[in-house]
Amino acid sequence: MIKKNWKQLLLTSAVILLPVLAGLLLWDRLPATMNIHWGADGQPDGAAGKAFAVFAPSLCVLAVHWLCIIVTNKDMKSQPPKAMALTLWICPALSLCMHSIMYTIALGLEVNMGMLLFMPMGILFAVMGNYMPKFRRNSTMGIKTTWALADDENWNATHRFGGRMWVAGGLLVCVLSCLPWDWAVVLTFIVIFVFAFAPMIYSWQFYRKKKASGKEVPVYRSPYSKWTWVIIAVFLLFLAWVMFSGNIEYTFGENSLTIDADHWDAISVSYEDIEAIEYREDMVSGSREWGYGSARLLLGTFRNEEFGFYTRYTYGGKGSCIVLTVEDKVLVISDQDSEGTKALYDQLLEKIG
Repeated sequence: MIKKNWKQLLLTSAVILLPVLAGLLLWDRLPATMNIHWGADGQPDGAAGKAFAVFAPSLCVLAVHWLCIIVTNKDMKSQPPKAMALTLWICPALSLCMHSIMYTIALGLEVNMGMLLFMPMGILFAVMGNYMPKFRRNSTMGIKTTWALADDENWNATHRFGGRMWVAGGLLVCVLSCLPWDWAVVLTFIVIFVFAFAPMIYSWQFYRKKKASGKEVPVYRSPYSKWTWVIIAVFLLFLAWVMFSGNIEYTFGENSLTIDADHWDAISVSYEDIEAIEYREDMVSGSREWGYGSARLLLGTFRNEEFGFYTRYTYGGKGSCIVLTVEDKVLVISDQDSEGTKALYDQLLEKIG
């Protein structure tokens, strides 16, 4: 497949790198530091220098593009041209969309963040759904349930159903992108969950009906050993643990407060060095410059317009926080919920006197 389609491979690779050229043309207009990641609340929580933001994402996508081509090379030989074209153009579309968002925000243009992010996502899902019924049975692309992988009839029926689901779901995501951010995020993920799992359930039901009718049902034999699946399961469990675990412990000593967070370095703050303390009902927003970020914890060095650079030891999501000024530097802390944060604030007031 690689030798036969080397022209398309070069073209798609060039398209992936087009945003780098756009970044060079816009270089003087782009800020020195650019947002490169946004949290579930739509606020930026990750930033990088201009050179990194312009070059690194495209190069990473290019590496993923070629990795996907190499992995799917064997299976793509038996696929129709349209299915192969979809595989070749997913990463270029991702690169263009990703940099469009970054450059639009960096240039200070006022946009609907939901439309900017979810509209291209919906279009991509709809396009993929349109091509899905054309996939022939393989082990790297499509809806790979064991029942579909074992039976061509199940595979074709599942992908016809899944294709219609993805087209409808993608168009619905485009509509939802016009809603306010909070609603768009929740409803979009519900839609994605539905059209991701509905075809799997359909494949299982197709298998059951065929087996109940007395027809011969092929048995799927995995080409991978059980240890491969064990390694994958362990990796996914580890990833889930990293994303959704971790705590911040506050220890009030005689002269200082010690903040010990999982996955990050502990710090101590002398009560005498605290120049100001403020309790805020709403969490401070900011982009992460250097630190640790997950669905549960946000730790390290952050930056926003109000404080510039500041240190953060907070739980993720919305809620209250405490803003401390320590030797002309800002430290933002929080507990797991607003009640805990308020109690932490009261304890600090007592220690500071």
